[in-house]
Amino acid sequence: MTNTLSWPPLVNITSEIFVRAFKPHGIPEERVMLEPAKKSDNPELGPFIEWWELDATNQDQDASAIAGGVRTMLRNTKAKVRDSETGEIWGQVYC
Repeated sequence: MTNTLSWPPLVNITSEIFVRAFKPHGIPEERVMLEPAKKSDNPELGPFIEWWELDATNQDQDASAIAGGVRTMLRNTKAKVRDSETGEIWGQVYC
């Protein structure tokens, strides 16, 4: 199977995770593994995965911390996305 929408490294890492998760249940790798449509992507897009460390001790604080992280991400003028139809790289995205 081929994934045409996601970044190649993201397709590779998630496929590997799912292959390992389904193997103990008898589901063969060839039924789970996806191949990225492209072997690489535009380096302007930056890292394919990020994480946030939340300074929270309960669910309300978690929600507030996540909202703050999303707010910061949306304000990041260096962030780029690739249009899945045209392949064009866009700058800042507004939601």
